[in-house]
This record gives sequence, C-alpha cells and structure tokens, in this order.
Amino acid sequence: MDAQVNLSTGNINRQLLQYTLPILATSLLQSLYSAADVAIVGWFLGPAGVSAVGNASQVTHMVTLTAVGLSHGGNILVGQIFSGGDRPTLVRTASSFSLLFLFLGIVLTPLGVCLSGPIVTMLDAPQPLLTQQYLSLCCVGFAFVLSYNASAAALRALGNSRFPLLCVLIASVVNLSLDILLVGPFGMGVTGAALATVSAQGLSACAAIFYLAFRCRVLSFTRAGMAGCGRIAVSILRLGIPGVISMLMVSLSWLVVTWLINGYGTEASAAVGIAAKIRDLFHLMISSLGIGTLSFIAQNLGARQYDRAYQVMKSARRLSLLLAAVTVALAWTAGPVLTLAFTQDPVVYAIAVRDLRIEIFSEVFYAVILTYQSMMNGAGHTMTAVMNSLTSGILCRIPLSIALGHIWGLEGVFLACAVAPAVAIPVGALYIHSGRWRVCLAKPVSGK
Repeated sequence: MDAQVNLSTGNINRQLLQYTLPILATSLLQSLYSAADVAIVGWFLGPAGVSAVGNASQVTHMVTLTAVGLSHGGNILVGQIFSGGDRPTLVRTASSFSLLFLFLGIVLTPLGVCLSGPIVTMLDAPQPLLTQQYLSLCCVGFAFVLSYNASAAALRALGNSRFPLLCVLIASVVNLSLDILLVGPFGMGVTGAALATVSAQGLSACAAIFYLAFRCRVLSFTRAGMAGCGRIAVSILRLGIPGVISMLMVSLSWLVVTWLINGYGTEASAAVGIAAKIRDLFHLMISSLGIGTLSFIAQNLGARQYDRAYQVMKSARRLSLLLAAVTVALAWTAGPVLTLAFTQDPVVYAIAVRDLRIEIFSEVFYAVILTYQSMMNGAGHTMTAVMNSLTSGILCRIPLSIALGHIWGLEGVFLACAVAPAVAIPVGALYIHSGRWRVCLAKPVSGK
C-alpha cells in the first residue's frame, strides 16, 4: 500500500469512497471489539455485567472522544503541510504530535484510576463495584488510546487510511480471543474484559507508531526533528482543544442521559447500554465519512484548492444522507436480531429495541452536521464546530431529555436524544454559506 497519498487531485467521488471505506472498516472493527466486551460479559454475567460495562464505557468513550477531538489539531496541520510539500516541517509537526499525545496519555492514566470511584458514584451506577472494577482497569490503557489516535490521525492526514485498518484488524482478533478466554474459561468477569481491551489498544498503538516512523518516515525524535516542538504543540492544542470541548460537551450530555436512565433500574440501564452499542455500529458509516472528509478537505485547503474543497463537502453530504437512510432501515429490520446477541432477558430486550428504533432517526441530522463540521475543522475554524456541539448537546439534549422524560418516561428520553441534533444544522449552514472557510486557514508552524 502507498504510505502517503495526495488527495488534492483526481476524481472526488472515487477518491472519497476509496479513502473513506478503510476508515469505516476501522471504526466498525473498533466498535465490534468494544461491543464484544458487552456481548461476552452479557453471556456470562447477565444484566449486572452488561450494566457495569455499559456505564463504564460511557466514561472511557469520553476519553476516546477527547483523543479524537484533540487529534483534529494534528490532522489539520499535518494534512495542510503535506499537501504544501514542506517535508522538514511535516516531520517536526508529526513528531511533536506523537510526543504530545503520549505525554497526555501518561498523565491521564493515574488520574483516571484515582477518579474512577467518584465517577461511578456520580453516575449512580446500579452495579457500582463491577463498574469501578472495569473502569479502573480500562484507565490503564489511556496512553495507548491517545497514542493510537494521534498516529491514526497523522496517517489519515497523509492520505493513508488503510494501515489504521490493519492495526485495528489485528487488535480486534486479539481482543475477541482474549475476551472469550478470560471472561469464559478463566472466569475473570469484567476484569478479563477490561484486560482484553487494554491489550488490544496497546497493540494497535505500537503498530501505528512504528509504521509512521519506519515506513512513512515522518517521525524523528532527534534534535533537528524536534526543533520548535513547543510551538508546534501549542498550535496543535490551539486547533485541537475546541475539538476536545466539543467532544466533552457531547459526552457530558450523554452522561446526564445515562444518569437519567439509571433511575429506571438495572434492566433499563443494561438495555440502553446495548442499544448504544448497536446504534454506534450503524453511526459508524456516517461518522467515518466525516473523519475522512476532514482530512480530504484539509489537504485541499492546504493546496489552496477552494472550489475542490467545497465540492468534496457537497459530495460527502449527499453520500451521508444516503447512508443515513440505510442506517435507519437497518436499525428497524436487523436491530432486533442484533439485540438478541447481547441479551436473552425479555425486559432488557424490549427496552433496547424501543430505544434503538427511536434514536436511530438522529442519524439523518448527523449526516448533515458532521459534513459541515468537517469543513469547519478542515479550515481551522474549530471553535465554530464547538457551537454545534454546545447547541445540540448542552442546550437541547439535556433539558429536552429531562422535560420529555417527565412526560413520557423512557420513551420521552429516547425521543429527546433523537431530535436534539437537528438544532445544530442551521449553525453549520450559515457557516458554509458565509464562505469563511475560504479565507482563514490554520497556520502551520515552521519550527525554524
């Protein structure tokens, strides 16, 4: 496979599909080995284990979203510098990107372990001991999570979406094998599921770092390769922190929803955790296209191909809406069958199917929102993307879930989560039509 691919020339639709499909497959595999934890724990431990893993996953998912959001800064810079042809600056930027995320992951690991208890208490988890046990062990893998996301973002910015797929494919096999072995015959319960996940994360992180260093040759931790490291890190953070804020606001709103759901008991908590895993699988088609579009747009804006960047956005929006229609159809037809893979409990099953069939309609709104955000982030306007998350997550999802929950109970909460993203569409539409993305780009740091 080509280690690096220039996306600023060639047929847009064909390149968009070729580039995005490996990202979709990568994200699908990541969700599958996350869903494997829930499914296998459900088989051996029942609703109590599913509830524990589901609640803890909301927290670990927040860290993953933080890593993804922060990695936007490195993705934007690396993509624009690569298409501009400045190789020395590219090496300095990629090296600083990798080192920054490794440091942040090391800092987050002990912090997460120490805060796992208070977080579980705050969530009012129905199974607090199991939840904390799973969460505290997953925190050990935070350095791997951040390192992998930095490396994968750098690879995508270089036009390479295939090697991250290979990394995750190997990690998925390892995770699934260890899940079955540790939770089943070894009888380690949620501890075994957590160890399987962390092991897979470590493997994928190491593989991606080695590929960047020895195949792409964009990592150099020599004095020359790290020149201007501090300034580059600040630039990455400046672009990435708004992405973190955006992701954290999304996660915060879902944590509040989780807290509301936990008030309905263990069965409801387990059911919503299952529905979320299945919904995430369907959502991957749209979110993966958004991730691919970001790198695509960043390269084109870096090459000053403004009209081409706009056409990429329009093509991605059309494809996203088509995929949204497919996900709704799949959720209604295949969703109930998939739910049976997670639970045989009739109460849990019924709630999970209701949740899935209501909330899946949010994908239509996400199809438009994520395309707009790709243009915002690709142009370096990451704070504008924050406004979308603030509007849909904090200002709409939380109060609407509380209000409709009082009126219609669980179904009201599900309905609120389905319609909340719609309010962010006007913000994105105004941004696109303003043309701001043509005149204000992220400024690469030379490091000289």
